[in-house]
Amino acid sequence: MNIAVVAPAGVTEGRAAGSDARAAAVAKLVDAPPPATQVRAAAAQIDAYLRSNGRSLEFRVDQESHRVVVSVRDAVSGEVIRQIPDEEVLRTARALSESLAQSSVVLDTKA
Repeated sequence: MNIAVVAPAGVTEGRAAGSDARAAAVAKLVDAPPPATQVRAAAAQIDAYLRSNGRSLEFRVDQESHRVVVSVRDAVSGEVIRQIPDEEVLRTARALSESLAQSSVVLDTKA
């Protein structure tokens, strides 16, 4: 099956290049992180919603695996309701990290 792409009448090389520049600018905006004020506002909304349901969020970095851990807690008792990633995943990441640190194997990242 052959598919041909034909430019609309009046589209020139210069316009196509300008279109590419606009597409690149849009892609840059889409990929850019949101402003800190938007992040804070979103976090405040999430926090208010969770607290109204008797929950709170806790963010931390696991010291051994260096992974971000999010815990959903009961706001009154402090009991962990859910943790992402869970402890089993963290133990696996720690063991893998420790194993790689002790290993003398050199990985070829170009292959």
